[in-house]
Amino acid sequence: MKRNKRGTVGIEVKQGKLRLRLPRTIADVNARYISTGLDDTPDNRRKVQLKAWELEEDIQKGTLDQTLTRYKFQQQPVISTKPKTVPNLRELWLAYCEYRRPIVATTTFVQKYLGYYTNHINRLPSYNPNDAAYIRHYLITTYTNDTVKRLLIQLNACCKWSVSAGLIDDNPFVGMANELKQQWSVENIDPFNRDERDAIIEAYRKHPKYKHYYNFIRFLFITGCRPGEACALRWCNVSDEFILFCESYSVRYKLVKDTKTHKPRRFPCNTMLRELLQSLKKNENEPDSLVFTTHYHGQTINNDTIPTALGWKLIVNGLVTEGKVQRYRPPYNCRHTFITLALNAGLTVSQVAKLVGNTPAVILKHYASGHVSEVPVF
Repeated sequence: MKRNKRGTVGIEVKQGKLRLRLPRTIADVNARYISTGLDDTPDNRRKVQLKAWELEEDIQKGTLDQTLTRYKFQQQPVISTKPKTVPNLRELWLAYCEYRRPIVATTTFVQKYLGYYTNHINRLPSYNPNDAAYIRHYLITTYTNDTVKRLLIQLNACCKWSVSAGLIDDNPFVGMANELKQQWSVENIDPFNRDERDAIIEAYRKHPKYKHYYNFIRFLFITGCRPGEACALRWCNVSDEFILFCESYSVRYKLVKDTKTHKPRRFPCNTMLRELLQSLKKNENEPDSLVFTTHYHGQTINNDTIPTALGWKLIVNGLVTEGKVQRYRPPYNCRHTFITLALNAGLTVSQVAKLVGNTPAVILKHYASGHVSEVPVF
């Protein structure tokens, strides 16, 4: 039998009833047990486990109730009433997903709601909404702080909607996510510098196998658009004056959707961008044909496989080995690079936000938050 860690509160069964076993450091041999009076069932074990954690926390903090009264279970009178049927969390979540379906983008619904969040909810140790504290403890001891915060935000939103829909009486997850600090910081925005950007572009231009994607990579750096927007760009949305970003393509889910912000945006063409697009034009271009395609079958580029299918990992890691790039960063950092260089070039936050399809608040928070990596001499 696995022994408990020293100083922990154990749970035992005696004559079919659960009891708490106190550590010897706080109780004599004859007073080491707190009887709960509860039968040994999964639900009762969860209740007793919560009490054990409370006891351990008080011991560690030095706030133990020496009389142990606080940790005893009050026996409730048995009332023979028909219990109200409460939907479990999986049922509530599926109902909430159907409520969110027409509100969010299709890819977000499939990837996040039916995929990411549903998978995590299916792994919970309990689907009883009343076990919120038990569920929270499971999450924070199993996943990263960021993952836990995202899941608790969604569970709170789900139960808040369920209360308004009359499915449950109260929301047990309210406020839980607020107790966790998000670990995201400005360091997560890791753009390439100008020399690194130029080295990557030049490496694509010279590469014997992947030079077909030279202009695609240049386009990502020059416009700061999202990779999915570049993959979905059609000639009917390109002119000498501007590019209209109004679609994003997901090869994974075989669908074209609108942009992430659900708003089309115009990106003005400068000389460099105009020359890039002119070099790609052909006489037989159909208005609905794609600007960028794969080099082997002329199909839509899958933005999920840019690191491998387009040679990004191979080329960037090669430049890291040569000392021309400091460290590997994913293709999405082309966008971070454009935004950072645009701000450094003197464009205002509002101007950059309009160019890349973000709000000024997002640009201020993540790119222009006052973070200084090096203090100049003055």
